[in-house]
Amino acid sequence: MIGFSADGGNIIGHIHWLSWTTTKAVGIGTRTLQNCIPNCARGKNTPVPEKLVLSNPEGGFFTTIVASYAGTTDEYQSGGLWALDASNTN
Repeated sequence: MIGFSADGGNIIGHIHWLSWTTTKAVGIGTRTLQNCIPNCARGKNTPVPEKLVLSNPEGGFFTTIVASYAGTTDEYQSGGLWALDASNTN
């Protein structure tokens, strides 16, 4: 599971990794989108399919994740939250 928001309304779960090397990992999962209507605590969650690409390894961690879902592509940069060795992830 990968979370992109503090309120739990933007989470990718049920990830199946199609490939995982020391340079790139590619997976598919389901993103839960929160519409925040009337507010984020009471809004509706909508599951959508998602493709993930982790890349740009530095110091044993991937530092970039590109997430594509519902015609949208987001890129996130990190100081190294995604370990290169899939067996060491939670």
